[in-house]
Amino acid sequence: MGSKSNATTNRSGFTIVELLVVIVVIAILAVIVVVTYSGVSKQAVVSSLQSDLTNAAKQLNLFSTSNDSFPATIDCSTPNSTTNKCIKPSSGNILAYLPESNDFNLIATNGDNCYSITSRTAPAVGCVKIGNQHWMKTNLNLGTFKTVVSGAMSSNGQIEKYCYGDIEANCNLYGGLYQWDEAMGYGVKDICPAGFHIPSDGELKTTEIALNMTQTEADSGAWGRGTDQGKQLRWGGSSGYNAPYGGYWDRDFGWQYGTFRANYWTSTGSFTTATTRTWMSTFDQSYRSTSSFKANALSIRCVKN
Repeated sequence: MGSKSNATTNRSGFTIVELLVVIVVIAILAVIVVVTYSGVSKQAVVSSLQSDLTNAAKQLNLFSTSNDSFPATIDCSTPNSTTNKCIKPSSGNILAYLPESNDFNLIATNGDNCYSITSRTAPAVGCVKIGNQHWMKTNLNLGTFKTVVSGAMSSNGQIEKYCYGDIEANCNLYGGLYQWDEAMGYGVKDICPAGFHIPSDGELKTTEIALNMTQTEADSGAWGRGTDQGKQLRWGGSSGYNAPYGGYWDRDFGWQYGTFRANYWTSTGSFTTATTRTWMSTFDQSYRSTSSFKANALSIRCVKN
């Protein structure tokens, strides 16, 4: 009887193996809970930033309608007036307001999350952080559409853009295509919204190095550089940059490489040429040229100041 009782007692408890299994299961469930919470928490932050920007843009546009200009500040430490509009962000969000002539740029940040909005770019445009840089998630698509056959862009007081194949709808897919002088604002201020700018060649090298390109490779004069940095930056790449294959317009050969290449200006230029980046759908390296003619029309991606 005693032996039977002991056997029953042993069977009613947990073995070491069973205890280890329970511990592993609890650990897995804890990880799932943490990951789920993290995802929900980030989405809540993103929704809060987008909501703040949408509401703020409405208030700024109403202010402009009433006062024929946008406010000089959104400082809530002073009363509302014909030059000031108090706009308070949600808890944890930070708003940076940058008025421009006849427009504004509003940047909302919370940790590594970043969104921006202007009266021209609504809805809000998100940012992606690569290393310590915040890049807009989409190509720039500002300005008045004009066809290539109508002539070159000019310093006429308004932003102009080409759309691939002279089809305006393509600008909604890939962003506008700009000749270098137009993109750089003819030496005044580039066409990125206030608080952002067209990157220099050096800034794009910084991005590539953050994606594990070596300094030697970044500085190389070779056309193809690095290993898989182009793959990381192109559409669907792991960096989140998502460069769409919008092609470009070549001054000598017309429309080139639509649906195959993403081509971007940098602000680094000389007399008639400038430095560019090209990322392709079928090759993984990052391609750099220091001699692209400024009369060509390429895509623009803005980086935060």
